[in-house]
Amino acid sequence: MVKKNKDYTQCVRIRVSMGNIAFEQGKYPQAAKMYHMAMDSIPQSSKEMKYKIQRNIGHTYVAQHQYTEAIAEYEGVLEEHPDLASAFNLLLCYRALGDKAAMKDAFTRLLAIEQQRLQGPAAAQPQPGQQDPSELAGAVDPHPGEKPDKPGIAPDELTVELRARRTKAEKYIMDASKLIAPLIEADPPAGFDFVVATLRHAGYHQLAGQLELGKAVELLRRHDHEKARRPALPSPSIPFHPLPFDPRPACALETLRSFEQRDEALAQKAACNLAFVYFLEGDMTNAEKYAQMAVDADHFNALALVNLGNCKYVRGDYGAAQGLYQRALSADDECVEARYNLGLALGRLGQHEEAYACFERIHRRLGTSIDVMYQLAKTCEALEDRRRAAKWYSLITTRVPTDGRIQRRLGELCQDEGQALHFHQEAYRYDPISLDVVAWLGYYFVKCQMYEKATPFFLRASIIDPADQPKWLLLLGNCPRKMGAYEQALKIYQQAHQRFPANQEALKYLQLVCRELGQQELCAQYEQKLDPTV
Repeated sequence: MVKKNKDYTQCVRIRVSMGNIAFEQGKYPQAAKMYHMAMDSIPQSSKEMKYKIQRNIGHTYVAQHQYTEAIAEYEGVLEEHPDLASAFNLLLCYRALGDKAAMKDAFTRLLAIEQQRLQGPAAAQPQPGQQDPSELAGAVDPHPGEKPDKPGIAPDELTVELRARRTKAEKYIMDASKLIAPLIEADPPAGFDFVVATLRHAGYHQLAGQLELGKAVELLRRHDHEKARRPALPSPSIPFHPLPFDPRPACALETLRSFEQRDEALAQKAACNLAFVYFLEGDMTNAEKYAQMAVDADHFNALALVNLGNCKYVRGDYGAAQGLYQRALSADDECVEARYNLGLALGRLGQHEEAYACFERIHRRLGTSIDVMYQLAKTCEALEDRRRAAKWYSLITTRVPTDGRIQRRLGELCQDEGQALHFHQEAYRYDPISLDVVAWLGYYFVKCQMYEKATPFFLRASIIDPADQPKWLLLLGNCPRKMGAYEQALKIYQQAHQRFPANQEALKYLQLVCRELGQQELCAQYEQKLDPTV
């Protein structure tokens, strides 16, 4: 916003201030009106003030989603007084409108503004046969007027100011790059390629390297991390849009590996990402290799330490994993991944109190993480604290009331059978194929001598359980037998005997039912099949 300046009339300052107040209050049409009135009062000699007010007018149009009008204002500013903020805002307007060609042009103009502002003496041209120093791996972007620090001597004010401006300009450029790269081409990786090439042409080699890492992440998001270079075909098993064929090496792994021999900071980030990718793919050898590489490059890289700790955890070396997670927390106490994984490692080592403290601290910070609440409940079970475990499971049901597994765990923790029945019935409603739930309900109704209600649960259990045993058919047959329905019980036992002819228990039940029905001949046949040694 425009600040007070004694060179301008009182009227202009009042109008601008009123416009600023209206803008902060969300009264954008009134703010635009005040800015226009201030513009009319500015003398022709006060061009700097005019451009600032014109930029504010553009802001009011953006706030009202009137991007075409905002573009006209920003274009007017850039024609007379180019500045990074106006160029960046212009790019945002084109992005909101989805104009790909205009986004490319605005990005190029943004880079040109910074180059013109910082243009110094012409750089020495490389001699024939020599390599351009700016193309060397790890080259530093040129910045005229900025001198390297001397040991033991603080930088002068000019150098500090130049660095501050450079940091601000690079933030504008990097934000703009990330915003438009996935959108300016039909294929997002191609958009990243265009922006990277444009940055390199403008001399921003470090920023281009950082954006290449962004390209790799985009490829990972699209599951394009295979080494094969072939056109992606539509497949029902891949819920992503297929990528068109690109003869260039566009796979994420190749992109990440390309950083190994380049700038050290980028190589470190690439190694960390490679470790994560290989870990997800189950390649523990490469995952541990690149994680160790990232840790060696920076011993205080919390994410690299977490990746290396994960490799140790999967290999079963929980003590080493615990040490790495603790190192990660020493480097970054707010690293949630390190603290969560530390809790898992401590649980594996039997240190449940310490594990509970880790998960509880994460819960105090996040508050709504279901995974953390589940681990808290499991840790309480390991500590044999059923009351606290039930409390955490109950909190989970407030977030995910349709999770049958949580309802079942609540039922198993309840001391009161009535409450246990309620939770198991809820679990059955949401997860009717859970064998544990179905079996519990069947046994419960048998215990209560409610055989008719137990029958459908044992029938379902016989369908769910793939085990080659007659257990559920025999329990199913017991229900009608105890109700006196011997004919129905005989049919079920015969079915069990037909599927499992060597099962002695089924033969005994068949013999018992046949006696009750008075079928002596059939009873004798089954008695002959019984093994006397059993």
